[in-house]
Amino acid sequence: MADTDRAATATKVAETPTTHIAFLLDRTGSMANKLEHTIHGFNAYVDELRTDPEIDYRFTLCQFDSESFDVLVDGGRLDDVPRLNRENFVPRGMTPLLDASADIIRRAERVEADRHLVVILTDGDENTSKRTTYGKLKELISLKKSEGWQFLFLGANIDAYADAGRVGIARHAVMSYGRGEEATRSAYASVARATASAARGEWASFTAEDKAAAGDDHDREA
Repeated sequence: MADTDRAATATKVAETPTTHIAFLLDRTGSMANKLEHTIHGFNAYVDELRTDPEIDYRFTLCQFDSESFDVLVDGGRLDDVPRLNRENFVPRGMTPLLDASADIIRRAERVEADRHLVVILTDGDENTSKRTTYGKLKELISLKKSEGWQFLFLGANIDAYADAGRVGIARHAVMSYGRGEEATRSAYASVARATASAARGEWASFTAEDKAAAGDDHDREA
């Protein structure tokens, strides 16, 4: 490689913004009836992110339930993200959603990146948090949004809009996807598109078409 080519490559790498994705995945007992669809959907999501070599991603994946908060990858590259399977995704316990959401945000603060996107995916309402209230989480999310962070909130077979609204996440960044393989596949595909938008410095959001394809019949404003 000529010196000019090396210089151009180095400049391109230096100018490419780093985008950190912090993905919080509900692993509570009620996810058992969505096990295979969730595994396939998440793996397809990460595979789709890998198709664009122009984007420099860092990735944090955390799973939560009332028994533990587990970090599968912490600010690593996409190649470090493990594929979900029946051994590393085992539904159990209840839903400390507020505690887990605050925990992943605090963990994401440790990762140096130009852009941050937090993705929260749950299939149930908050029921066991001990350290974090809706008000405290809303304040934390508001602070991070003022710093340029973006948030997506997905509800699997539930109305996600009420809980998302209580913590300050706008409706355009919320999706309640339906039951079944096709709805789950469409939801994760939409998350991949929204993630790429965030990496390009655009709004991470879901269109009315995205929501319809995922079987979202809870957004009355879509």
